[in-house]
Amino acid sequence: MSNAKSTTDPPRPVAFVADSRETINHNVLQQSWDVFASEEAVGPPPQSAVDDNWKLPGPEELRDEILKQYDDDQRTKAWSNAAEAVKTYNDELITRWNKEMDTLLVYAGLFSAVLTAFNVQSYQLLQSAPTDDITAVLKQISTQLNSFALSSSFANSTQQSQPLERLQPPFYAPASAVWINTLWFSSLVCSLASASIALMVKQWLHELAVGVSGQERESARRRQYRLNGFLKWHIGTVVVVIPIVLQVALFLFLAGLVILLWTLHSTVAAITSSLVGILFIFQSTVTVLPSVRWDCCYLSPQALMVYSLVRPVHNSIRALFVQASWSWARFEPPTFWRENGPERNTFRATKKHIIAFCNQIKEMPAWRGQEQLAITSLVPARALDREMAVMACTTTSSLKHLEDMRAFFSDLSPKEVVRYFEETWALYERRRAEGLVSFHVHKSLNQLLLCALRHMLTVSLESRDAEWEHTVKTMVDRHSPTLSHLVAETDLLLTTMSVLAMNHSVSANLALSKVRHQISLRVSCSYSSIRNVMIMADGQMQHHQNIGADPNASLYIYLQCVQITIHCILYTFPYARSQGTLDASPAQVHAIRTRGREVLAKFETFLRAQCWEGVDATMPEEWRQSAPFLHFLSLWLERYAILPLTTLAELERRLGEEGDSVPGHRAAENQDDGGMEQHDLVTTALVEALGFAWQAARSAHPPPPRSESGTDTRKDTRFQRIEGELGSLMSIVDRSV
Repeated sequence: MSNAKSTTDPPRPVAFVADSRETINHNVLQQSWDVFASEEAVGPPPQSAVDDNWKLPGPEELRDEILKQYDDDQRTKAWSNAAEAVKTYNDELITRWNKEMDTLLVYAGLFSAVLTAFNVQSYQLLQSAPTDDITAVLKQISTQLNSFALSSSFANSTQQSQPLERLQPPFYAPASAVWINTLWFSSLVCSLASASIALMVKQWLHELAVGVSGQERESARRRQYRLNGFLKWHIGTVVVVIPIVLQVALFLFLAGLVILLWTLHSTVAAITSSLVGILFIFQSTVTVLPSVRWDCCYLSPQALMVYSLVRPVHNSIRALFVQASWSWARFEPPTFWRENGPERNTFRATKKHIIAFCNQIKEMPAWRGQEQLAITSLVPARALDREMAVMACTTTSSLKHLEDMRAFFSDLSPKEVVRYFEETWALYERRRAEGLVSFHVHKSLNQLLLCALRHMLTVSLESRDAEWEHTVKTMVDRHSPTLSHLVAETDLLLTTMSVLAMNHSVSANLALSKVRHQISLRVSCSYSSIRNVMIMADGQMQHHQNIGADPNASLYIYLQCVQITIHCILYTFPYARSQGTLDASPAQVHAIRTRGREVLAKFETFLRAQCWEGVDATMPEEWRQSAPFLHFLSLWLERYAILPLTTLAELERRLGEEGDSVPGHRAAENQDDGGMEQHDLVTTALVEALGFAWQAARSAHPPPPRSESGTDTRKDTRFQRIEGELGSLMSIVDRSV
């Protein structure tokens, strides 16, 4: 190839990219230069090939690309989905209208039969009775007889006979009869007309449904053609008019009935008129109310007619008020719009209120518009979701809906989660009062409470106000422990309550008691939950270790955390897991015991360094008044420290004896434990520290002078029991060593 390049040669894209981007990967750059070298060897690419790379696609290329985007199966499925949606709408429309027409036909038939019975009697009031002529003749005869003059020779009548036309005056129907028949016959016509129209609508619906079954494209097109005709010729409007005509017929009949009764008896007419008035007021209210309250569910064809008349008038007046208010306030300064801005006089304040009122008038939505607004708006939509979830639990007794509600929480804010739970709890309380709550429902509700509590713990520490604390405390109070052998449920309880117990509040203290109770049951759990509990207990012990110096430190909570730690260590011994198992590897068991040894070492240091003078001042006032400090200390040490440590030491001793008696057993246990010795958790130094602390506390808080009552005897017995239990614990530890 010649080195001379024509000025019309096209640019080489590969060389251009390689020269302009210095950050290209070395492999990509080498590949680009290889391509460039091959082009130099065989000559430049054809002009048309280069132009295609830089040319926009034409109509044919776009058409080919669109056709390749979806295959025939995808297009067929899309058409089938559209046809299925239209078919569902068409079938629902036909079914709904058929049922409505059947109801209207039955009502119209019964109403027409009642009207006919009344009209048969009422139309006779419009004509003279057949006996009127006979009555007139008899009256004439009676008059002539009364006019006879009797004498001895003859009888003469002074009344001349008159023709029948003169005896019977022309008949004129009374006004009440005219009104009664006008109203009743008009009502009958309306009733029969509505029945006739309903019958025709059923015929139209029948023709709409003939020959459109199936999913073929031809059937779908025929169905769409007929549906377009229904929409074009406003069949829906005809359906809406029929019940309105029947309501008009009812009103006409009642009006004629009231007029008839007023011509007969005033008492009966008054009572009937009152009842008719009440019915009329009720119907008028439920018809007009949707036009006033847009969320009203009293939706009917006659209400739609009123709404269609009111909406344009309302929106026109609103637009006029808004435009007038803005024009009125156009020249006001910016301070005029401040919420707490200064007002010069009463006129400006009134003006501000009038303008604010005009701008607060909402635009009247379309029919069903308020419903669509509630569905699409964030706050009303979330409220509807919550009510739907609770309604699913209300209408059924299945536990599945309670379990499904936990999945809803992931899409909600903590406040929404609380609303969900509060409504569900209210339902639970109602059912419990009726005796309809089983153990499984109670258990599922507890799990739901823990899930809601976990969402509450996602709130940042800065945002946890008094309302948050009150809500969490209420939820923890409502939780009642249930025995579960499922690891997941126990882990959820222990982890959630442990995280909450890290706070320093009333709800945290309640959560700590829940953890202490659950961990003492020794049910099945995992390593992660035991680890979380031990982290919580260690953190609380550090927070409450300065007892006496820190007014917020509590000896009661500190000793509870010691007991919790010991129970966590007991989980690592198979003899202690009477009801459940610990899902942990040997390395994780080793980690639990190592952390437990560290916590017990801190506890030993605390016991030796604690100054017991003035510790009673950290107790609540009601506790101090009920019993002396040593009474509480003896109970706490025995329950939260001495007895749990005795159980732990006994398990260590037992495991050591079995390991020594069975060859290879001790080595296997040590191997499972990660190679650590198992007889150094409860040490002699720890037991001595307990005895030292007890004696120091008794010296700092000497008992009051002895009395002759049996109270002092019981105290001495309890104190001797503490010393005896310490001696037993020391002997177990000595035998283990």
